[in-house]
Amino acid sequence: MSKDTLSEAAIDLKDKIMARLNRQPRTPLQRLSEVPSESFMEDVNAALRVIPTTTITETNELIYASASVILEVLGYKSNYGSHEKQYPPWKRRSEAKIKTARREMSQMTEAQRGAMKRPMPKRYSQMTIPEALETAKQRLQALASRLKRYTRDNEARRINRLFATQPAKVYSQWQGNNNRADPPRLETEQYWKGIWEREASHNSDAQWLVDLREDHSNLPEQNAVTITVADIQQRVSGMKNWTAPGPDMIHTYWLKKLTAIYRPITCLSTTWKLMSGIIAAKISGHMGQYMSEAQKGIGKDTRGAKHQHSW
Repeated sequence: MSKDTLSEAAIDLKDKIMARLNRQPRTPLQRLSEVPSESFMEDVNAALRVIPTTTITETNELIYASASVILEVLGYKSNYGSHEKQYPPWKRRSEAKIKTARREMSQMTEAQRGAMKRPMPKRYSQMTIPEALETAKQRLQALASRLKRYTRDNEARRINRLFATQPAKVYSQWQGNNNRADPPRLETEQYWKGIWEREASHNSDAQWLVDLREDHSNLPEQNAVTITVADIQQRVSGMKNWTAPGPDMIHTYWLKKLTAIYRPITCLSTTWKLMSGIIAAKISGHMGQYMSEAQKGIGKDTRGAKHQHSW
């Protein structure tokens, strides 16, 4: 795709991404609270297709710059890291009204006791004192109920937005803090030393080993590994969106959405997991043709060696 065929939005995004490249140092990227529109992401990927990269490091820098620009365009603050809780304006207004209603009810109570020195609030000036006091109480109850309802509905919307991008975090919030203490270090070391440092020997000339060596003496080598776009798409689809990104600050979410950068991938942090996972899958596919079923206890989707026995 040439620059002449880009939309105005894509051209603007391209210019912003190019200006953001190679900025140092990198800062943590904020997680999205809602999913960007498909049309917006199409413009982003269209812009990325006309930005060339020649090394895996440049590709990594392009991913980070693109994610930064997306967050900026969507209105996220760049100084991410200050964990101050935003106070919604509607909540501030509701609490101010409740405060005023409480003050007015206090004034009505003073007036009923004959101790009120200031004039009646204007909204109650045409009422008797008992009627004004009852009206003030009902108004306070209505305002408090409205605030409670708005808070509940706002929390439900927040959870729905969070669930769209970070379902695991929603479940962890519902389950509460289930952190477990680490086992004692000395006890752990002694346990594993008893397993790995214990000397053992076996009969290296056993007949079954001789037969095994003969059977596997002419196995073909694995073909050269070629990583395709399909390999990347398949592998990245199974990775979690917002796991810790590591020093390059790039979450897996951006690898899924910025499909135009499916080219050489840098072996750092989250992108290293992607690359190593693809290579491991190809090696596993080759070795799986020749390994005995009894030796697949450490393979993918197996529970362990002891569960591989067939009786």
